[in-house]
Amino acid sequence: MRSASQPVWKRAAWTGSAISVRLVCLVLLFTGCGGGGFPGGEEPASPVSVSAAESASSDAADLHFVQSMVPHHDQAIVMSGMVLEKTGIRPEVRAVAEATKAFHGSQLEKMNTWSGAQERSAHGEAEEDRNAHHGGEGGRMTEAQMMELDIAEVATAQVLFLDGMIRHHRGAVAMAETEVRDGKNPDAIALAEAIIENHAREVATMVDLRAKI
Repeated sequence: MRSASQPVWKRAAWTGSAISVRLVCLVLLFTGCGGGGFPGGEEPASPVSVSAAESASSDAADLHFVQSMVPHHDQAIVMSGMVLEKTGIRPEVRAVAEATKAFHGSQLEKMNTWSGAQERSAHGEAEEDRNAHHGGEGGRMTEAQMMELDIAEVATAQVLFLDGMIRHHRGAVAMAETEVRDGKNPDAIALAEAIIENHAREVATMVDLRAKI
């Protein structure tokens, strides 16, 4: 049991807590005010006629994907950090946590670069609380589940982590598949495809590992 006044997932530096500021820039990018797409994208050689309805739909799909994936990735990093803090975790479980933390961290860095904003939202704490209380969506952990993982002894924590991360990864895959189907921005779609590939492989690893514990 930690003596700190806040649980670890609230004390952690959630990148998602700055989302309300960063998404202002993403809105501009997706709606074309930022040059069409993410920074570094090329302008089309000639004007392309796209209906307002189609444009709005694709913008909404891409933006919703990134907006949803930031706090989703944040939670996976915090979950992994909880496990890595514990002594006596099996090497195979530790390897999964380290790989998960590295993959999600690299994707978050890319998404934050897209947003182009470094300021923390003035309402970050309120948003952080909303993230903590509204788990379950996309396989995310609830606040109660995060607390259980945080205070669990090693043997229980390993099981909670694997079960929770399997659900978490499967939820992310479903979100990514929606982006691949409905999204238009090539960078966002590439991010979604990377999630599908990585998570399918990691879920298989975790399912096999879970059967041995």
